[in-house]
Amino acid sequence: MGQAYKIFGMAVKPHYLAIATLLGTFGGAAYFTGGGSSTDNSNKIAIDEKVNQTDVSSENIDVEKLLDNLLKDSNEEKK
Repeated sequence: MGQAYKIFGMAVKPHYLAIATLLGTFGGAAYFTGGGSSTDNSNKIAIDEKVNQTDVSSENIDVEKLLDNLLKDSNEEKK
């Protein structure tokens, strides 16, 4: 039948221990690095305001202009 470890009075096969170790390691890493919801929504709000300030009703949206404005604003905030 093979070797088994006694854990809490029960015989546990080595491959069950290996599977449990892998699941615990990767499951724990995924749980703790999951991100979740962030309480800092200031960046999202700033981007939403910039989009609302531009003329979105026109058929052509100037993406380069939007990116330039966003980069200028972010550089001003860092200073």
